[in-house]
Amino acid sequence: MTQHRPHAHAHSAAVLCACLQFYTSYDTALRQYMAGLDLTLDMTPPKDVNVRVMVLKDGGSRALSHSLNVPLIPGSVHNLKCSDAEQLVRQGVLQVLDSNT
Repeated sequence: MTQHRPHAHAHSAAVLCACLQFYTSYDTALRQYMAGLDLTLDMTPPKDVNVRVMVLKDGGSRALSHSLNVPLIPGSVHNLKCSDAEQLVRQGVLQVLDSNT
């Protein structure tokens, strides 16, 4: 005859509940992070790590990955790392002049 252990079932239920809460929180965080990303956007690797861009809107002075402050003055042209320019292009601050794909 099998004895039921109510404490074992309660513990299993608590662990399951904690796992479901973690999964739900993780799923929400991942969905929020991925909302603006399109992983299929650049299916071919760039020819160069830099891209030539023109400033469309005043973006102030930005510290980029190479630690230099770049003044983003409308009409000015810069040669930036693709990773530095990508978000600013999406925001409409920069326009790509020479695509490197």
